[in-house]
Amino acid sequence: MKKILVAMISMLTVSLVAACGAAPLKKVGGPCTYNKIPGIITITSIEKAPEDESNCKDAVKVMFTFTPTDPTAQKNYAAPGWSDEGQIFTVGGGTNPNREWVERKGITAGQNYGATRNEIRSGTCTPVIFEFTSIDTSEYATSCY
Repeated sequence: MKKILVAMISMLTVSLVAACGAAPLKKVGGPCTYNKIPGIITITSIEKAPEDESNCKDAVKVMFTFTPTDPTAQKNYAAPGWSDEGQIFTVGGGTNPNREWVERKGITAGQNYGATRNEIRSGTCTPVIFEFTSIDTSEYATSCY
């Protein structure tokens, strides 16, 4: 009985090793590289944020459009949050900012700010990321929660 059990375990081990060896594991995801497209964002509207969205306290929904500095640059991807009205300006991991923070930053409809649109070139990360080169979003959290 002991010999049969050892033989079965050996066969199982050989089968698992063969199966794993037949299909090597492939890494999924990053590292990612992006094309950086400098440009200008224009704030198009600031309204009370819908309650069913990811919000800071007393949140506002800030919409903007992006215009590349280089007019030949094309929009290759619609970023998360894109609609016919433009792109949603969010902080942190996609949260609508606090009204007081937006006002303190002087963000108003019609204002233009420097920005970079990063479009994915390789990897499986977020397809489009906006970096605001003239708005410091690092300290939003103190007014958010």
